[in-house]
Amino acid sequence: MTNKEIAKEFQFLGKIMELHGENAFKTRSYANAYITLRKIPNQLVDMSEADVAAIPGIGKAIGTKIQELLSTGQMQTLNKYLEITPEGIQQLLRIKGLGPKKVKLVWDQLDIQSPGELLYACNENRLVELKGFGEKTQAQLKQQIEYYFLSKGKLHWATADKIANDLLSSLELSFPNQFVLTGELRRLMPIVNQIEILTDLDLAYPELALEIEDLFYDEETENLIFRDCKVELIYSASESLAIDLLESSSSNDFLIKLGMYDEAETEEDIFENLGIPFVPAELRDDAKILTEELLSGIDDLIEQKHIKGVIHNHSTYSDGVNTVLEMAEACMTKGYKYLVMSDHSKSAFYANGLQIERVLHLRD
Repeated sequence: MTNKEIAKEFQFLGKIMELHGENAFKTRSYANAYITLRKIPNQLVDMSEADVAAIPGIGKAIGTKIQELLSTGQMQTLNKYLEITPEGIQQLLRIKGLGPKKVKLVWDQLDIQSPGELLYACNENRLVELKGFGEKTQAQLKQQIEYYFLSKGKLHWATADKIANDLLSSLELSFPNQFVLTGELRRLMPIVNQIEILTDLDLAYPELALEIEDLFYDEETENLIFRDCKVELIYSASESLAIDLLESSSSNDFLIKLGMYDEAETEEDIFENLGIPFVPAELRDDAKILTEELLSGIDDLIEQKHIKGVIHNHSTYSDGVNTVLEMAEACMTKGYKYLVMSDHSKSAFYANGLQIERVLHLRD
């Protein structure tokens, strides 16, 4: 497990314990552990038990739980609370902006036990009857729940890419077949709905799931799931790989405008046979790229060397890992021209957000 994954386990433990009215000191200690663990530059898995326990704010008790997570992937303390908490309530705790106090209130007083039930209550204007809920709060909560449903199962590209490559490694270790990432991942789409892989492996999903750790077959939806991400395997014989890659990593509009094309050994050959420059997968979302004017500049893509600075940075003034000076020096080393700080404001108390007094002190 990564530091971020471990930190999230402690964040959720703090929330679910607060939901059940546990000691406030303990719940805060787990919430603080979440912040602390996200800042550690070294991976916990590479540290000794003594070094982990010596981290300020961690100590022996939390250190023991970290070792439990690293060795088993689970935490018995958390499991104890999961067993007595309905799954829908657990989902409510994971919705941004809906803290344990509000979840407990709607659970106890309205018997709401899932995001769907809570959205229904918002639509019926029932939350305004509860203490601490007004029309504005209800409207904001409705928006957050709707976003929760819209984004469910979706991942940022960087997160999906790591998960997909872990799955790819497992597949390649288990089978001698060919596996190639395609779809939204290959197109570098900011939001990814599923992992798509071209392969010449012809094996039914249920049997495949038995061969790969963390991969399971959902009988109800008939989908493969790997670490909460939907997976689709697309059969592709070796001789048709180029066309299958093109078609599975291009939008329908792009393919329609591209027109008829013949089989070829590589994708580059397909474009060459059509007499047009090769269009990388990340540019195949919009068919407008297939105009003479845009194709003429197809080689002038943004690369790492074009980055001149970074504009979203958190420092140790809130929940960042490094000081402003350390980040400024790192930027200068990379040849960047600017660094923009965006530390959390006071409303983000969970991330040590800057109070006005601290901002004025730093300014002086």
